[in-house]
Amino acid sequence: MKEFFLSPYTLTIFLDCPRCFWFHVIKGQDYRRPEVPTSTLPRGMDSLIKKYFDQYRKNNLLPPEISGVVKGKLVDKEVIEKWRYWKTGLAFIDSDGSKLFGVLDECLVSNGVYTPVDYKTRGFSLKEDSTSYYTLQMSCYCFLL
Repeated sequence: MKEFFLSPYTLTIFLDCPRCFWFHVIKGQDYRRPEVPTSTLPRGMDSLIKKYFDQYRKNNLLPPEISGVVKGKLVDKEVIEKWRYWKTGLAFIDSDGSKLFGVLDECLVSNGVYTPVDYKTRGFSLKEDSTSYYTLQMSCYCFLL
């Protein structure tokens, strides 16, 4: 039986176009749908925001923008560094070897309960259904945590 490697991104492809998903997952690299041009600005902003949160993590504090608004503390640096990298991020592997994985931007922990945090910066305008994509993404992260 073929092993599948899924992520919030690939599940979104399925919601957008089941046929494109089939080509992406079953046929692989040579049959992926073309990517649209994107700005590198969001990646740069994500990197800066991660460094910003990491500065507060060193002092066991929350950034002022979320302090008093959310419960918990930032997870340990070693943990978040692992979860931020796709090869060591969160993963669920079923009995067939298929894998659902996700890469977190940030995570809070309070009384043993983990809350995923994802930064949203973009170089394009919002789609009508952007909220549904982010809901799916966060649902995957909650499942994996």
